[in-house]
Amino acid sequence: WCRVKSCFRRTPTALALLMSVSVKSLAEVTKDGYMTKLGGKGLTANWKKRWFVLQGNKLFYFEANNSDKESGVIDLGACNKISLDTIKGKKNVFKIEDPASSATRVYHMYTDTEAELRSWVEAIQHSMMSKDISGLSLSMLRAASVSTFSRPSTLMKHKVCTLFINVAEARNLPGFKGTSDPYVICDAGNAQVRTRTIFRTLEPFWGEDFTLDLVEGQVSEVKITVWDQDMLKKDELIGQVIVPLTSLSDAKTHEQWYPLFPLSSKIYISGDILLRIQKSVMRRTLTVRVIEGRNLASKDANGLSDPYILLFYGDQKRKTKVVKKSLNPFFNEDFSFDLPKDADENAKLRVEIWDWDRVGSNDFMGETEIHLDEIEPEVVYDSWYILMPKLDDIMAAEGADKKKGNSRGEARLKLRYTEDMILPTFAYQGLLDFLIPHPGGPGSSSSSTSSTDPTQGVKFIIALDKVISSTERESLARALVATYHCPMYRAALSLLIPLTTSEIRATIHEETIFRGNSLSTKGVDAFMKLIALGYLDKVIGPTIKAVYAMKKGCEVDPTREKEENIAGNFARLVKLVEQLTADVFSSAPHVPAEIRVLFHAMQSQVVLQYGEKSTARYSVVSSFMFLRHICPALLNPKLFGLAPDHPTEHTARVFTLLSKTLQNLANLAEFGQKEPYMKDMNVFIKANLQNMMNFLDAVSVPVPLPAPELAPILTETDLRHVAAVHRHLDREKPSVLKLLSDPNLDPELKIAIEVGASVLEKVPH
Repeated sequence: WCRVKSCFRRTPTALALLMSVSVKSLAEVTKDGYMTKLGGKGLTANWKKRWFVLQGNKLFYFEANNSDKESGVIDLGACNKISLDTIKGKKNVFKIEDPASSATRVYHMYTDTEAELRSWVEAIQHSMMSKDISGLSLSMLRAASVSTFSRPSTLMKHKVCTLFINVAEARNLPGFKGTSDPYVICDAGNAQVRTRTIFRTLEPFWGEDFTLDLVEGQVSEVKITVWDQDMLKKDELIGQVIVPLTSLSDAKTHEQWYPLFPLSSKIYISGDILLRIQKSVMRRTLTVRVIEGRNLASKDANGLSDPYILLFYGDQKRKTKVVKKSLNPFFNEDFSFDLPKDADENAKLRVEIWDWDRVGSNDFMGETEIHLDEIEPEVVYDSWYILMPKLDDIMAAEGADKKKGNSRGEARLKLRYTEDMILPTFAYQGLLDFLIPHPGGPGSSSSSTSSTDPTQGVKFIIALDKVISSTERESLARALVATYHCPMYRAALSLLIPLTTSEIRATIHEETIFRGNSLSTKGVDAFMKLIALGYLDKVIGPTIKAVYAMKKGCEVDPTREKEENIAGNFARLVKLVEQLTADVFSSAPHVPAEIRVLFHAMQSQVVLQYGEKSTARYSVVSSFMFLRHICPALLNPKLFGLAPDHPTEHTARVFTLLSKTLQNLANLAEFGQKEPYMKDMNVFIKANLQNMMNFLDAVSVPVPLPAPELAPILTETDLRHVAAVHRHLDREKPSVLKLLSDPNLDPELKIAIEVGASVLEKVPH
């Protein structure tokens, strides 16, 4: 009886859970039917077929459809996640997770068919969200498809925060003897990324993109630091930029030159540490477990550090062991501090991290302070704490640098910070039905907005391309391609073929096709990175490995190399180029079928518009195959996942020469006066022009597309892309509607704009 009273205190629905019910006694049933449920634990676990009845937010299960007593009940009001699962030998499996129990309980079920899986998960998901969907129409619910759904704070929606960084270039950098080897590190909270090194220049161009997932409320700024790589001693910090996220709150792309501010590499701080803290008033103790650190600053010449941690509370001091050669040290050490009875309410725990040096003084790596009045007694806190520099050090370094009058140059960055509210799939279903032609496919419905014209969504995107700012095109293109190509649809070609052929038709001079940064060029670029990285590894991977293993160089520029070495270097370069082009020319069968179908559509439109002899039939293909795919991968193999480390100066120069040669060959052009030291390579280029044209034609021959295995649901990642598409379209809607005032607007585009605007109005915010 005590347990019963306890249940009543914990949950107002406890009485319903304790009383037995029969199948016949359940009224207003949402859904019922047979499913197979996993019961028992360990060796006794087994699958049993049960009759399930969904009533409100309770899922009852019985031995049969006429049972007088339930076998059990799942309280969906206490559950926080429903998702697909994979269990060997079983199909159509899903699970429901209940974190309200003492240990998170997971219920596994499977259905006989995929249709039943979709129907059950959809019904259960709606039941879990019943308190939050009152504002949505019944037709939206009926048209809903299923998604993996998790609720961090509410059942209806949750927010994701994303920071996009494009490190473009720098100018006017200081350098030793007139040159430098610059690279960039970007820090935002616990996320850290690094560009490749550009050697021997004060005007480096990187052109590298990074996307960082951030935790709302835990990051307030992004820190960009520019470094000069040194092979013999510690890398030198050139300067830094700190951008508050509040300055990026409009979710638009901000592109500008940022001045680099001075900061000594000795006081450069990055990373954070994980601590477990418990304050016990009863025992008068403060216990701290130092677990680990991550993304710490490099303080040694080997690019690493030897960190240890000091902890201070009052006059008490503790110290961890030293972890050698690591920027992500693992300590896992426990410490205890005495709490005096008359302890100051404003007392702090100060944590410092240092780099141990065998010779000379140790280097400071950052500190953090924890206010003990914010620690609830007897509660265990596991938290990451961001490391901060000492203010006095920063002021001293800046003052010294100002006295020297040093200029630190500028860095051109593109930054975009977004906070997207992720809704469940059914909230976006009208938009998805409008955008993506999928008759009879997952998520389609008889009431689909685009049932009269399945291409209206793409026409709306074509209209949008006329008004969207150039800084936003890339972000929208990536989100669109990821949405169209997600496992539930696999429909990227239904977007990219109309976009690319429309741009070709609108281009007057054939030599300028795909020269701009349009939705079509950005979209094809994103699509190739999405599906053709395996092709790159197969075709240019062997050359990349060979170059990384080379001990001798291929430099042929007499301003960079001694004259007596150039002949041998050129011979090695030609040998590499011959092997690389042979691998490329024989790779047409390995180009993904979707890419070949897309290239065929583009090439066919060029021939139709400009004639069979137009060289644009080759340039439209090579501009994507080489300019935007193969050659960038050669220049930055780590960014494309083709190498574990950034190339050294020697290796990077070989890749640059290979890329120059391959790009000229793809352009069907010889080297000229701009790079006279490459003129000897023209013999090779002239001998292989026809081979290149044959290859570009071969990759434009369409092959049958394999039937895709479509997923029944949108995943969390898919929904993030859909939310990004919705954000862009909703924000640009006023600009698109202004096109309606153009008397020369294509009537089909006009209808698509009107329908699209109506669809966007129905998506909840």
